[in-house]
Amino acid sequence: MREIIKKFVFMGGAAQVPGNVTPVAEFNIWADPDAAEIVLSSSIPFTMVGLDASHRWLFRPADLAALEAAGPGTALAARLMRTYMDAYARHGGDGTCPLHDPLAVGVCGDEAFVEAAEGAVVVECASELTRGQTVFVPADARRIHYSESPALTNRLRATGRVAVGPGTRDFSKDFVTTLPQWPAVG
Repeated sequence: MREIIKKFVFMGGAAQVPGNVTPVAEFNIWADPDAAEIVLSSSIPFTMVGLDASHRWLFRPADLAALEAAGPGTALAARLMRTYMDAYARHGGDGTCPLHDPLAVGVCGDEAFVEAAEGAVVVECASELTRGQTVFVPADARRIHYSESPALTNRLRATGRVAVGPGTRDFSKDFVTTLPQWPAVG
């Protein structure tokens, strides 16, 4: 299977920031940590686009207004984004919402939307307290982590790329300017 799949980009995880469903876990990984660990330990090349990056690319009221003004071609997207923004507002948000899943799709086309670092990601599956936590071990770590555990040391050989922050290309702007270019969907 590894020979067939060239690259796997997914939205999930929190490498260096708090989680959004528990203090340490992001929802997508928390929902099925065993599956996430199987994929991340498979040696399939991956890019994890988690909360570290997606919380930095926000959809703002001005972006919603731009989509609404773009005409019928963006009507569905505008309605969906309004619903999403309203959900964030009901839960104490500031009138903006992160572009979690759209960012992962954007990274499939251009990784310049995120700053990425190489390393291993191990998913915590056994502990109820930390279920779904994505433990990021950077490839350029200055010391050998877990040297007393040959199994864990071996596990850390399955590495990929982890979005640790926003990149040089403005994803929020690109999201709002690209949607009106697509055919209308009613």
